[in-house]
Amino acid sequence: MKAAKPGLSYRGQVWPKPNDLASAIGNAGVDVVSSPATIGYLEFAALYAVEHLFEEGEASVGVGFDLKHLGAATPEKPVDVASELVAVDGIRLTFDVEARQGGKVIMAGQHQRAVINLERLLAGAKAGQTQDGPLVLTGRALMPADVETVAQGRKVQVAPDAAAAMQRGRAVVERYFDEGLPAYGLTTGLGMRATELLSRDEAAEFSYQTVRGRAQAVGEPLSVAEVRAAMLVRLNTMLTGEAGVSPHVAQALADALNAGFTPVMPRTGSIGAGDLVVMAGMAHALIGEGEAFVDGERLPAGEALKKVGLKPLELGPKDGLAPCNNPSHSVASAALALAKARRVLDAANIAAALSMEGFRANLSPLAPAANRARPQPGQMETAAVLMRLLEGSGLHEPGEARRLQDPISIRSVAQIHGSSLASLQVLDQAVTVELNSCPDNPLVVAGEGRVISAGNYHTPWLTQALDTASRAMAQAGNDLVSRIQRLCSPDMSGLPPLLSSASTNRAGFGPLLKPLEALRADVIHLSNPVPVVSSFNANGVEDAATLSPLAARKLDRLNETMSYLVAYELVAAAQAVDLAKLDCVAPRLAKAHRLVRQHCAFMAEDRPIGREVEAIACELVLMGGLADVYR
Repeated sequence: MKAAKPGLSYRGQVWPKPNDLASAIGNAGVDVVSSPATIGYLEFAALYAVEHLFEEGEASVGVGFDLKHLGAATPEKPVDVASELVAVDGIRLTFDVEARQGGKVIMAGQHQRAVINLERLLAGAKAGQTQDGPLVLTGRALMPADVETVAQGRKVQVAPDAAAAMQRGRAVVERYFDEGLPAYGLTTGLGMRATELLSRDEAAEFSYQTVRGRAQAVGEPLSVAEVRAAMLVRLNTMLTGEAGVSPHVAQALADALNAGFTPVMPRTGSIGAGDLVVMAGMAHALIGEGEAFVDGERLPAGEALKKVGLKPLELGPKDGLAPCNNPSHSVASAALALAKARRVLDAANIAAALSMEGFRANLSPLAPAANRARPQPGQMETAAVLMRLLEGSGLHEPGEARRLQDPISIRSVAQIHGSSLASLQVLDQAVTVELNSCPDNPLVVAGEGRVISAGNYHTPWLTQALDTASRAMAQAGNDLVSRIQRLCSPDMSGLPPLLSSASTNRAGFGPLLKPLEALRADVIHLSNPVPVVSSFNANGVEDAATLSPLAARKLDRLNETMSYLVAYELVAAAQAVDLAKLDCVAPRLAKAHRLVRQHCAFMAEDRPIGREVEAIACELVLMGGLADVYR
């Protein structure tokens, strides 16, 4: 980033859109223009103030707000937004922001943004696959890591073989209308109207009715990345040909992705029996009747389509149901949460190994012989990763370890993090199957020339895999806090009390144990499984739910909280290494130590380090800034 100095500012004017009207969810007493909408306007104001300073490949992400909601606004008048850069702390930028309407302040406070490197953000992409060109989609080979690259802007291309498969599936659909054959949701209505036969023209009109009647989700919009991921998943699962959708519908999705047309999709509405109501928001925008984001601006969908040079999607029979009735939102959210969890776990391994260095741990529990004795999934692989990180450490020399038996949180990292790794591998398998399978009902079996009823939109295994991953990651977070507490204990670590640079009149890391335990409580709370519930929809025909979107959202939130915990351990472990005055630190861990110190200096005196921890959580943990340590 080019040199940034306080004083840079931006002032502009925005008009509240009709869908900014508040629903009172999370906004008690705000009944006109929602807080989330105003916050979004202020975020853009901050971005505009500094975007000209970004180098190629750089961007920024919001990492914090401290705002006061001071009044409501009306949708008939413009809102004046202003931002001023007031502090620069490494990659962290702090802005004073304010929103006014008619001269009256409706929201004011501070907003923080972190400058990031987009290559690091996309570090989770599948090895060996270039991100320079479009991602070629076949319907059968999409990987979870690919989802994040498209979510962040990569373009796509439909493979010729996939287009041919769609033509074969569509031919079966057309034959059903030609011969007047009954098929649920194709030549009949839906739910309670499943016994009503439809003509081809009636079915085409019913496609529009399906979209309009089911675009009923509420709440804050999904992020652009989340929507792009959902669009990609639906596109790829159409390409199997088993959805029976018109080929031009899939091409419209590809064109929208490549043009930067992102439907506004409110978050809340799916119970995980297909994401019908949430995904209908995507289809509603594609037919030109909803809303969409283009270049960060929220527009009526018809206007947005014109801006990017696209036309509204025309729907034939089944073309309304297919974009709506599928679990693509759940699957996409799971894929993004999985990618983030992998980066968090990679960083957690580095943090744990650095703690071992500072603690001067006994490395015998990481020996291959110890882990071969009970080779649970993930355990041996994690032990090997930790040993690689510790290559060249003085701890390998006889007599260097301080204790014969270390606390469990240090002694059993291979078992703890190994279970997290194994759970993420299970989730990876579940997501991969969903990405490359057809969830549609009805399902077209082109090889047999028939349309059958199916239940593949229902995702109980995905929910279970997500909940298992959340619990395993929470276990790692819980024991991480225990390791920091052991580092702070002179009886355990042999280091100064509370990792202070002096034995008297210093608080050291003592006050940090409270936010650590608050974060741990949040992680443990988020590790609880989603409820097992029934449902009553379509007069009892749709009577079950999986709540997959909630499980995916929960894992994503847990990842965010875990990133702070891992950042705290990196800081504490770096402090321990410095206090221990080690002669020989493993080269890879020495590199990690230097990266931590670029954000957080040694605590010679007591000082607030919250902002430094936040920067480490963002840049080194969530954005994959520690990836080079493994090389």
